[in-house]
Amino acid sequence: MTAERQELPTTRFERIFFRYFAWFPVITLPVLVWDLMAQGQTGMGAIIGLVHAVLVFRFVSVNNVPGWFRRR
Repeated sequence: MTAERQELPTTRFERIFFRYFAWFPVITLPVLVWDLMAQGQTGMGAIIGLVHAVLVFRFVSVNNVPGWFRRR
């Protein structure tokens, strides 16, 4: 198996989640973290920021984002 094949979604849930639902938290969680940090809730902001980082990393590895910008 190549490295690209290992990063593909492994379950039906993962395929559906990353195709249709992952956009919402990827876009909205940074705003939530920013708001929590402004209110002084750094612990909760750090936890949500970490969850966001993991979600974005998995989203990018599953969806092959660099392939979106190649000329065809």
